[in-house]
Formats: sequence, C-alpha cells, structure tokens
Amino acid sequence: MLASLNHPNIAAIYGLEEADGIRALVLELVEGETLAERLTRGPVPVTDALTIARQIADALGAAHEKRIVHRDLKPANVKIRPDGAVKVLDFGLAKAGGDDPTPDSQVSTMAGTRAGIILGTMAYMSPEQARGQSVDKRTDIWAFGSVLFEMLTGRTAFARDTASDTIAGILEREPDWTALPGSSSARIRDLLRRCLQKDPSQRLHDIADARIDIEGEGDPTDRQPSIAVLPFANMSADPDNEYFSDGLAEEVINLLAHIPGLKVIARTSAFAFKDKHEDIRRIAGVLDVTNILQGSVRKAGNRIRVTAQLIAAGDGSHLWSDRYDRELADVFAIQDEIAEAIAKAQVTLADKPAAPLSMMYVAGVQPAHEAVPLARVHAQKALELDPSLLEAHALLGLLAAMYDYDWTEADRRFRLAFARDPVPPLFVRIERANFFLAHVGRGREAVEEMERALAEDPLNVPETT
Repeated sequence: MLASLNHPNIAAIYGLEEADGIRALVLELVEGETLAERLTRGPVPVTDALTIARQIADALGAAHEKRIVHRDLKPANVKIRPDGAVKVLDFGLAKAGGDDPTPDSQVSTMAGTRAGIILGTMAYMSPEQARGQSVDKRTDIWAFGSVLFEMLTGRTAFARDTASDTIAGILEREPDWTALPGSSSARIRDLLRRCLQKDPSQRLHDIADARIDIEGEGDPTDRQPSIAVLPFANMSADPDNEYFSDGLAEEVINLLAHIPGLKVIARTSAFAFKDKHEDIRRIAGVLDVTNILQGSVRKAGNRIRVTAQLIAAGDGSHLWSDRYDRELADVFAIQDEIAEAIAKAQVTLADKPAAPLSMMYVAGVQPAHEAVPLARVHAQKALELDPSLLEAHALLGLLAAMYDYDWTEADRRFRLAFARDPVPPLFVRIERANFFLAHVGRGREAVEEMERALAEDPLNVPETT
C-alpha cells in the first residue's frame, strides 16, 4: 500500500526489507535540509511558509486519497530540497483507512517504549492521538496546523518541558495566537484555528480545503500596508527628556495617519509596549501590522540625535533606517521635521522596493562560508537600488579586507563610503580602522581615526563602551 504512494511531494518508498528480524523501509534519498533544521534559524517568512505548507498539503492530499494517514507529520519529516521542492518523509507510522477511525494503539505503544525519542513527536500529536483513541485523516490536519504555526512563529504550538505538560497543552490549552506575525492574514489565522480544533468533528474536514485557502491567499505581501509607531527610547541620561521622545512618536503617528491606504495603529495601543522588551514580531502579531517603526533619542549638550528604523513584521528585517542630528533650538520644529521625513520615507517605501539594509546582519545569522557570498549579493543589490548607500560600500570594503585580503579594493570601498558622508556612522569608522588600517601597517592612523571618531560622534558611542 505505501509503495503505491507516487507523488512529487512524497519521498518515494521503494520497498520493505528484512534483515536479522528487523524490518526497514527503503526510501528515496532526498537532498537538502529538514524543516526542523531550517527552523533552528528562526521563523520562516510568511510567503515561504505558505509555499512549503501548500506542498505539504499536496502530499497529505495524495496520501489521503489512497486512504493512508501519515500520523507522524512534523518538521523533522519534511525535507526542503535546494530547488525549493518539499518532500514529506517517513510514512513508517502510516496506516491504511484514512476515513475509517481505528484505535491508535501503535502510537501509544511507541510513547511507552521510546519516551525520550517520542517527546519531539508528541508535540504534533492530535488530542485523540495523544489519548490513544481512534484516528483518521483529521489527525494529519492537526499536525499540519501545528507545523504551519511553528513555521510562522518559530515556536511549537504545544511543546512543553515534559511529556505530561505537552499532553496537557494539547488537550487543554490554546496556542499563543499573538505570536503569529502581523503579516499573516485573517484567512491564514482562521485556517490555523480550524486545523487546531481539539474536537475532530469541529476540525477542518479535508486537507484540500487548506490548500484552497493557501492558494486563495495569493501573495501575502499584497495585504494593506499597516504600521505601528512604538514609543521612541530615551537614550539620554536625563529622564526629563522622556517628554520629547514620546512627543516625537505621537507626531509621527499623526502625520502617518494622513497617508491614504496606510493603516496606522492608535497611540494608546502602540504605547502599551512602552519599556517592554518584546520581540518585534510578537508586537506586530498583537497589533496585526505589516511594519513597525521604532527609534531612539539621544541628547548631548545642545545637540540631539534621533534614529529611526522601519522593520518588516514578517521576518524582523530592517526596511529603512536614518538618523537626524540637529541643534536643540526649537523642539517642536525638530519634531515636525523628523516626523515629516519619516512619513515621506514610508510613502516612498510603498512606491518602490526598499534596499535590503538587512544585509548588515547576514554575517551574524549565517555560517561564515555561507555569509560571505550572500552578503556580497545583498550589498551589490542594495547599490543597484541606491548607489549612495554608504553602508553597502562599507560592507564590501569589510569583506574585501577580512576575506579577500584585497587591500586596494577595501581602500576603494571605504573611500566611497566616506565620500557619501563626511561623518559616517561610528561602526563604519571602526571597521575601517580595525580591519583595514591596522592590517596594512597604518596602526597609528587607525588609533587616530578611532579617537577622532569618538570625539566627533559622541552621540553614537556603542552601548557596550
């Protein structure tokens, strides 16, 4: 029966072998990483998650048509090939009779004999499966919902520290729906709720319905743009500057609210997260927005610096950022100027693709051998969109120095970065001093550059210094 499963999204089953009394399935060797391995790097962007989910639904649909229930669907049993194709693996627990509920005694026995191994699988069991009751294809639908929830949030829906707590979560508790990213639509949220109904009779009846919902979703990036402006952080030593930080955020909210087609979250809702160190994606999920604007205010003497970052709710990447250095002569004029600039930037982003400023973080989230070529691609793409982007030139200079030992190219790139801003960000000056000047025998110049940077740019000294 299992060998009859022939589908592009199911790893082929070639037969059953027996040796020394041990039975084993002969399966297709699928290249690529498992979904579980992918999830170690965090949530999957909504568009990618839905692409993966659609292929999983196709695989389950093909199995269910042959009255086969997988019963062990989980991220570790989903492979993602380098070309993006998805393969569902390990039908070793599968049983025939997709619409004919029968007691799931095999799972109960496994849970008893392999408690250390089954705990990971247990997190994806349906309530009826966890109780050892009769199961049918709706058990796979529950697991599908659990996997999709984990892709979108980066966390399991029900897993706890112990087997008993996990079972209790499955039987009695709801997932943390607020963990879903703001870029996930109402249609997908509703799909998840229907997949994860504890009563099988109330659950989504057929996996084909899930596929219809996903296909009907279209491109999740097409949803109405929306934004929440969080309170700007007061980075000054004087707590009295808090009024300026809050007033600036309020003024930005007021101006953004006048942009047609842009949904802006009210001040009272956004300010509920004041002084709370929550993950941006979680905040976006609670407020149901596609973008988050956050910033900080730092005052030194009669000068003030405001930084602002526009962040995509789906993956937490930076879409846009800027800083504003002004004399503190007229507080209200400064608020108006900065709020108008941010509002204009939001309109611009709605009209054209933003430069991938998140390239600056690539090396921190990828293994080194993967980060370098990927960082180069992002930096070069950023320069195609915005040739004046000094951060891109600085990143290419850093890579030329650290990985290519191409000192001529490194010098050229850092010069281009400095040409675009007489006082570039402190991190750019640090990188040039540490990774270029110090390595080409210009140690004294490196020290002088560091001292000069700290003297000229005191508002941007890293928090760890």
